[in-house]
Amino acid sequence: MMFGSGRGAALRNYPGIVATVWWILFGSISMYWSLGGRWLLNTAVRGEGLALAAERPLWIVLLVFCTGVVKLCFALFGYLMNRPGLLPVPHWLYVSFGLTSGIIMVVYGLYSSVPGIPLILKGDMNTYRWMRMLVWMPQFWVGGGLIILATLIYMHRFSGGRSSAR
Repeated sequence: MMFGSGRGAALRNYPGIVATVWWILFGSISMYWSLGGRWLLNTAVRGEGLALAAERPLWIVLLVFCTGVVKLCFALFGYLMNRPGLLPVPHWLYVSFGLTSGIIMVVYGLYSSVPGIPLILKGDMNTYRWMRMLVWMPQFWVGGGLIILATLIYMHRFSGGRSSAR
């Protein structure tokens, strides 16, 4: 099979490529934390969350590990947006999953960012709040937006079940 043709041929869905890298980055951080890493942890959780991270009960390790797995699955989804037909999944299922999960992530990220806006306006910011506003919540609304864009490009290329990309 020649590159760029046939089942699983590569497309240029740049938001899908960026989403893949984006979710690998954040998924890797979650996996690192689930394995006991502490780098940047104090910028993501505070108080009781830090205490739980230090105690490492099984349920918290599994929770953080599962969030890492979910994020890495979004990386896989971004990859699959560039390799249509690689998995025997109907196009409508890709589109439904991409739009639904992307919208949920955007809403969650924005909803969680809004309480920080008055703090910025008042100048009442610290490292934890800045990291939450500039890294941890944009993880979701930017990542969700990338998934939506990748899905829209995928939809455009496969409208009617045929590829218009060559």
